[in-house]
Amino acid sequence: MLSGFDGLRFSHWHPEIRDDGVVVLSLDRQDSSVNAMSQDVLLEPDGAIEPPMDGLRASSSQHHPPRPSAGF
Repeated sequence: MLSGFDGLRFSHWHPEIRDDGVVVLSLDRQDSSVNAMSQDVLLEPDGAIEPPMDGLRASSSQHHPPRPSAGF
């Protein structure tokens, strides 16, 4: 586990601390093929996010192919 996240268990988020101090949280919702937001997903990192930090970036770790254009 990453320093600063010792002892924390995440079901939906995967933390990474960059060299510049920015925390990157990648969302990969457990038991779901879609990374939809839910109360559980939003509340999970609450205890882990506390000052001091230089920045926070959250992103989806599931990569989907681009959707076809609607033809407009």
